[in-house]
Amino acid sequence: IRPITEIMRPITFNFLENTMARINALTANEAGAASDTLNSLQKNIGMLPNIYASLAHSPAALNALLGFNTALGEGVLDAGLREQIALAVAGENSCDYCASAHTLLAKAAGVSEVEATNNLGLSHIITYTISGIPLFVGAYLINLKSSIFKSFGLHTSIFKGFMFALLCTLPMYIGFALFFNFNAEISLNTLLIAVVSAGFFEELFFRGFLFGFLFRKTKLGFMLAVFFGAFYFGVLHLYQSTEFSELLGIFLITFLGGILFSWVYAEWNYNIWIPVFLHMLMNLSWELFNVSDNELGGVYSNIFRIITVVLIIVLTVVYKKRKGIPLAVHKKNLFLQKQH
Repeated sequence: IRPITEIMRPITFNFLENTMARINALTANEAGAASDTLNSLQKNIGMLPNIYASLAHSPAALNALLGFNTALGEGVLDAGLREQIALAVAGENSCDYCASAHTLLAKAAGVSEVEATNNLGLSHIITYTISGIPLFVGAYLINLKSSIFKSFGLHTSIFKGFMFALLCTLPMYIGFALFFNFNAEISLNTLLIAVVSAGFFEELFFRGFLFGFLFRKTKLGFMLAVFFGAFYFGVLHLYQSTEFSELLGIFLITFLGGILFSWVYAEWNYNIWIPVFLHMLMNLSWELFNVSDNELGGVYSNIFRIITVVLIIVLTVVYKKRKGIPLAVHKKNLFLQKQH
């Protein structure tokens, strides 16, 4: 979570090299009909959040929001619990502004800093679990003869998944340790959100369900089965930047990552723990060291990431050849499959 003083700045949007203000935040002296309201907010909160200062352009909109907040405050939930719920929503929406603002309000309501920040990580896990219920039900209905654990590959070897992922991601840890500083400010909240939740639930939903069921249960070949999940996976990571060139790079990296994780999932006999631990450990290396603010990274970070990708592919192919196991993805099932 960024410092509140950093977040509460005029909202801007970066496009290529230009910076354009969306709506200027007004001071009380500039707000005209809304000046008394802004003065009152400044006095009660101790500062003037940009959301109110920006809405002061429309006194009606400002009063509507304040009225909405007042109505919520008249419910049976106490202020601390309301702010924790707001923090959970902010965490799910990846809204730094919301998280910073509600962290401040949560502290004012008596919620401890540890409880306020760690609640974001726990909320991700809870929200992912709840949002996955329709997928779990769908998986059960599609594959009535098998358990949900088997349908997603959760019954497979956790140890094999972890050891393979650890071996493949070692270059990232060694390289990052040599070229980047250790992130001494890493928190439990970050680990729960960026490592545990992202690694487990994204692989379960995107690879286990969206790709896995299409490739295993339909006549769609690998490329057609993987496309939608990988595309959607790439789009979901676009919140990390507002510059077009960075957005394009982030999309391509995550889109190709989705294809790679799907391929390795299929080649390791649908052992979901392979892509889960690869995803977790790759994300963990990114968080343990001050590599980059987004998935795009720089020259050195991508060199070691490419080495990891090459290891994933080479070790998988070599292992299957030595075991005499044919590749699950080949030229005859790239687009359509003849039989199941």
